[in-house]
Amino acid sequence: MYEIEGQLHANRIWVDDFSGVREYQFTGGAAFKQVSKCFELFKLEVKLEDCTQRQVFGCTPDCTSSTNFDGSNIIFAIPLGYMGNGFYNSNKQLIAYDYDGLLDYFRTRTGTTDVNDVDTEEMECTAYKVLSVTSTADIDTHIYFDAPASANKVHGVVVTGINDLCAYLPQVCIVPVQGIWAVEEPV
Repeated sequence: MYEIEGQLHANRIWVDDFSGVREYQFTGGAAFKQVSKCFELFKLEVKLEDCTQRQVFGCTPDCTSSTNFDGSNIIFAIPLGYMGNGFYNSNKQLIAYDYDGLLDYFRTRTGTTDVNDVDTEEMECTAYKVLSVTSTADIDTHIYFDAPASANKVHGVVVTGINDLCAYLPQVCIVPVQGIWAVEEPV
């Protein structure tokens, strides 16, 4: 129970439903309610709310961008942890064996007008690859890399700059290597 309560206090809670992916926040309080006085039976009962949205006065709905910095509709940032084991669509079906196959998959979708491999040289973080898609029809809002598991889900996003993608990529820690230790006697 404590582990689940800890997860509810995460910065981002993404709920994937039929209409798309939405971000929520845990409002706090006790996540579990004891349902029996005689037994240790608990019920998960949490309140989630939409993330805070602020109105900028003087802004019409037209001022929010529906396109990325490169003019595309959606961008996928493939994490550096990609092991080369293929890509899966939102229905968890294998769609490509490698990155080139993923580009071809999006190019063959109905309504797709442009698919690009975005240059990541200016990015302040590292990604395996960044893919942008321009389409006049509905396309996958998320894909999976390596295996169709929630830890491998990549959400398609709209960002105003390439460095905004860093918030969607997991932090990659440098693997420590054993070096030469020098021990000196205290003076």
